[in-house]
Amino acid sequence: MNRLVTQWMKFGLVGAVNTGIDFAVFTLLILLGWPHLLAQGISYTSGVLNGYFMNRSWTFQASGDNKRQFLKFISLSAVLMLMTSGLFVSFTEHLAWPIWCSKLAATGSGVVFNYIGSRKWVFTPSKTMEKGVV
Repeated sequence: MNRLVTQWMKFGLVGAVNTGIDFAVFTLLILLGWPHLLAQGISYTSGVLNGYFMNRSWTFQASGDNKRQFLKFISLSAVLMLMTSGLFVSFTEHLAWPIWCSKLAATGSGVVFNYIGSRKWVFTPSKTMEKGVV
């Protein structure tokens, strides 16, 4: 199977696990009476942390500067969180969509952007490593 297809499938599986974590934490916090935007932020962060470790080790099999990759991953995730949170608020408050439909639509909106950012920016070797300099 093509390496890119395999990588995309792994990314999708990791995303499914992350989404499961995100939705489980979100559901728990909503049931405990937390405000939905705060629950969104905490649940999203839980999935993000899992995603970093799984994508680094399994999906992209990255090596190199873990700290640099982590900072890039957190930056990408912050942009995605702003984007998905904005969509979530728009869907729930402006379009009056049900909370779970809004959550699903907002979560799904960032998948392609996340994959491209992870593959092309986060989990790429540094320029010095590409040249064989460590």
